[in-house]
Amino acid sequence: MHKIFIVISICVLSFPGCATYRRNIESARESIEQLEQLNTEEAARIKSLESLVESERAGNQELERIIGEQKSKLNGYIESERIRSEDEKRIIESLSGIFIQETDIIEQLKKGYQLIREYFEAERVLE
Repeated sequence: MHKIFIVISICVLSFPGCATYRRNIESARESIEQLEQLNTEEAARIKSLESLVESERAGNQELERIIGEQKSKLNGYIESERIRSEDEKRIIESLSGIFIQETDIIEQLKKGYQLIREYFEAERVLE
């Protein structure tokens, strides 16, 4: 586009009395240069924004990875706590069974002791 204006400028400058055209062409050329400069700046801004978006995307992916790892650890912890809780329930049930058996044995020993005491008391009475 810039070359077209150069060619037109050469043609217009060849003819005398074309000062107005020359000014218009110079003005148009300056406008084109300004537009090209703006396009270059806009392209640089777009590239900068694209790199920001890409870094944001990478940050989000890293955050999602970390969150996934933490969820996995938490799920593992919950599962191990559930298993530990079930093991503790079985241990408590076993211990309570033993306690009940010991309680029964103690009751039987008390009854046996009572019978022995009654026997000896009855022996004393008979003497």
